[in-house]
Formats: sequence, C-alpha cells, structure tokens
Amino acid sequence: HHHHHHHHHHHHHHSTHHPSKPHSEGFEDDDEYDDDNPHHHHHAQPEPPADEKPLPMVVWFHGGGFVSGHAKDLDLDHVLLRYMSTRMIIASVGYRLSPEARFPNAVQDALEATKWLFAQAEKFGGDPERFAVAGIDAGGTLAAVIHQQAQKENIPLKLAGIFNPRLRYGATTRSYVDYGHLSLPTALAIWQWRCYCDPKDTSDPRCCPMAATMEDLRGLAPAVITSHRYSPLRDEIQEYYRKLVRANVHVYHTELRGSHAFALTADQPSAKRAAKAFEQGVISEGGSNSQRSDVPAIYKLPEETPLLQPNKSANKQDRLPVDPQANKNNNTVVLPSEQITVTRTAS
Repeated sequence: HHHHHHHHHHHHHHSTHHPSKPHSEGFEDDDEYDDDNPHHHHHAQPEPPADEKPLPMVVWFHGGGFVSGHAKDLDLDHVLLRYMSTRMIIASVGYRLSPEARFPNAVQDALEATKWLFAQAEKFGGDPERFAVAGIDAGGTLAAVIHQQAQKENIPLKLAGIFNPRLRYGATTRSYVDYGHLSLPTALAIWQWRCYCDPKDTSDPRCCPMAATMEDLRGLAPAVITSHRYSPLRDEIQEYYRKLVRANVHVYHTELRGSHAFALTADQPSAKRAAKAFEQGVISEGGSNSQRSDVPAIYKLPEETPLLQPNKSANKQDRLPVDPQANKNNNTVVLPSEQITVTRTAS
C-alpha cells in the first residue's frame, strides 16, 4: 500500500582504509576473494577525492510491534528521508522477531549491531562523532533502549530519534482507552507485548524504557521524540518525554496528527519539523543546538538493495561480520544474527 518508488541512484564510497585481507566468510564463493589475484576488481581501492568528508551515520530500527517488519521496510523513507536534505549513511538493522525470538533477543541484536557499526563507521565513510540511532514504533522502543545503553557501552551517541515508540507494557493509559479503537487496536498492542516479553521483564529498562531510573537517564545524548495526537501511545510517550526532561536530557518533542506510525507519510508541518530537528541534531558540529544552513542534495533510498546470504559453512566461532570492504559494491553486510542494509545518500 505504501510502495512508491522514485528513481534512485547508488553512490559507491571508496574508503581510505585498506584491510590487509578482506574477511570472506559471509560470501557464497570464497575463491572470488582470492587475495593472490592482483587483477580482481574487488581489490581496486582508489583514493577518495581529497574533499570527501566522512558523513553522519544513523542506525535505524524498523517498526512492526516486535513481531514483524524488515530492514528494508519503507518506514524509514516515510519518517525521515522524505524530509531530510543532508547526505548521510543510514544503516537499517534487521533484528530477530517475536514470538520466535522473545526479549532480550531484539535488544541484543540492536546493541550488537550498533556497537559493530560504531566500530566500523569509518570503513563505511561514516563520522563516529556524528553517530545517531533512530527508529519508529517497536523500533522507536529499541532506539530508546540503545539511547540508554549506549552510555554504559561507551558509544558516544550524537542523538536518538525516538519516533512513536512503545514504552510501557500493556495498555494501561488513558490514551489507550480513548484511541485504542483506531489504527493500533488495544488488543493487538497487548498481544504484541505478550509475544515479545513476560510481565516480569517489564521492570527491566531494556524491555520497557519507562522503567529507567533518573540515574539511568542522566547524561544521555540529546533526543528527538514524536507522538501522535490520536495514538494510544500518546500518554506513555509524553510521560517518557517529561521523565527525560526531569533528568536534564536535551529533548525535542513534537506531536503529529493522525493515530499511528504511518501518519508520518502525510506531508505535514509537524513531521517535517521532527525530521528537520533530527537532521540538525545529527549534523550539528558542536552541541545539538548549533544550526547548520548548508544542507546539500536531497536524500533518496536506493530502490533495490540486494541482500547477501551468509555462507552456510562459515566458521560458527567467527563472531565478526564480514568486512565492509570485502564487497563494497553490495550495500548489505550480514551480521551473525541479523541483516544490516547500509545505504548512502545520492550525491
């Protein structure tokens, strides 16, 4: 229903990093990557133009109520990309879904992916000093969790984009009573939570970000948070926003029209404001308040991002994903437990 396509262009980045030997475990044909063949095109490593600066990098978590969704979902396109004009690198993470893989699997995948992408940022042409996380719906929940956990993991996040997240187990707030008959039905939301976790997990902030203490929240990176006027999640999002403010986190909250995630597809001023606030927060040189007026070419998501299948015979002990340099003509790197689609802006 929301599959609209533009004409997209791939932009291939050539990194200055020269790994001595590309990891090839994740690919079907290891002989393709024979290091002894000097003519093989995979080893052409032209120097980037001198003015090529590292780009801001955003780790994205898709929506789907913890039970559905995919790294290639268009929610990213609807939420941020149609409004943003800065070139940046977007790494969309496919995490394990419930009920097959319940809490904490999705959180572990999200955290592992974030740590790995931060460590590899420069190989992708990303700027580790402008490294953000964001997501919508259950992906907004994961973004809120990673926002909290990044501090403990020594990942200096620039910003968290927490879009229409689920933050409180069950459906206990007044906004569920008022709006639980609209696009996120109360019964569905409760079922999704039950698929994802047990009631006893809900005191763990990695499961329900609302469970975080003031101590957990102090000193966190800035955040941009959205809620919807007629969403059952409205109350818990506003409650979480107030909690972050009390913890002195620099946070921008805006309320959108409509009732759930895809209301962002409408070109509405509040959605534009939220996306612009996020964009400014990511690209700003100093603190999250500094403004930059030089926003270059419009971002387009490539139409087709091929996925690599992990090699079945790969060494199970090898926890490191394939090196992004090993196949830089393909936009996807496969992690041990999830897929990450890495996309660059068209120049």
